[in-house]
This record gives sequence, C-alpha cells and structure tokens, in this order.
Amino acid sequence: MCMSVYKVDMTRIARLREREKARFEQQHGVKLTYMPFIAAAAVQALTQVSIVNASLVDGLDPLPPNINLGIAVALEWGLIVPVVKQAEERNFLGLARAIADLGLAHAQKLLPDEASGSTFTLTNSGILGEDLGRRSINQPESGDSAHRRAAQGAGVLTGRRGQ
Repeated sequence: MCMSVYKVDMTRIARLREREKARFEQQHGVKLTYMPFIAAAAVQALTQVSIVNASLVDGLDPLPPNINLGIAVALEWGLIVPVVKQAEERNFLGLARAIADLGLAHAQKLLPDEASGSTFTLTNSGILGEDLGRRSINQPESGDSAHRRAAQGAGVLTGRRGQ
C-alpha cells in the first residue's frame, strides 16, 4: 500500500462556506459541509485521470463507465460505505444532496445496493480530530482519498507555478 499526505489550503473554501452556509441551507434544505467541495474536486480529478477510477480484480479491469463515489460513514458498530452513483452527472447541489442523504446510514435504513459498487471512496476522519492515520481501500477500488481535520497553521503558500 502506498500512502501520500498533502496539506491543502482550504481558506477560500472555509470563507465561502461560512459566508453561504445559512443561505444555502435555507434555499436548498441541505447543510453546506466541506464534503461536497471535496467530492466535486474528486469527480473533476477522476474525470481527468480516469485510471484512478479503475478496479483491480485479477489485474486492471476496464475502466468503469461512471464515477461511483463511496463516502465512508462511521457508525457505532463499524464503518459502512454508501455510494453516490454516477457522481460525474451531478452538479454541486446534486452532490451536496446525495451526500446529505447518506445520513440514512446512521438510521440503518440503507438498502444493500446503496452500499455497493463504489469506484473510489472518500473518507473524512477529521471529525475524529485525526491528523494522520491508515485506511483500508474498499476493494476492488484502486485508490481512495482520506481527509483529515481542517486546522489553522503556518505554511508556505505558493502560486500556481510553484513560485
């Protein structure tokens, strides 16, 4: 297993979220969390680098026609990964609504089909205060992305070209 760790400057997202979250929830009936921003970025990345969306079963399987995002949800008894099917066809609001609907996992009302078929999984262990930790890939996926807690801290910010 290979693991890379990157810190990402989420300042602009945090400011946008803080400014818009009340209006967004009132207008759309969905809380504005960080996960739809992360999901939208993942869908864009998986569209551009589609090999990461592949499955590994007896070698590399043909690329799936859709991006089915698994969203890991921690429950008292363990972990379950409900799936946002055809995530590439959803806009930001569609992703936010689909992710909010995954709350059914906490009520243990998911159907088996709603927790299978993911091609890439997002994990948010930051709500546990975690800075770094190992995760398990949801087989037969070839990769996943784990997100840690958002924290203020010192860092060197560079421009688009690394200057």
